[in-house]
Amino acid sequence: MGFDLLQPWWLLLLPLAALPLLRRRSDTLRFSAVAWLPPDPWGRAAGFLWRAFAIGAMTAAILGLAGPGKSGTQVLRTGKGAEAGGRVSCGRTSCGGVDCSHPWSHR
Repeated sequence: MGFDLLQPWWLLLLPLAALPLLRRRSDTLRFSAVAWLPPDPWGRAAGFLWRAFAIGAMTAAILGLAGPGKSGTQVLRTGKGAEAGGRVSCGRTSCGGVDCSHPWSHR
């Protein structure tokens, strides 16, 4: 019962998560007068956090596509009738008489 991936070949895309680290053309100086501006620590911190979140989101998406799980895990589910599906028909006409999953109970 160890950790495994259903489609581990998705992990080949993990290097793409480093794309936000590459510099863009807009990061370069266009005007010589820009170098005279004082440093912007808050702007640099925001840029760093933005790139860190982008890397984290891409990594999480790729790992999610790989399908993590535990092999050999068995889940025992018991129930009778409508309990097995987890959804119960409420019998109200507003629901159309079909199975509904309201978070409140109809009385």
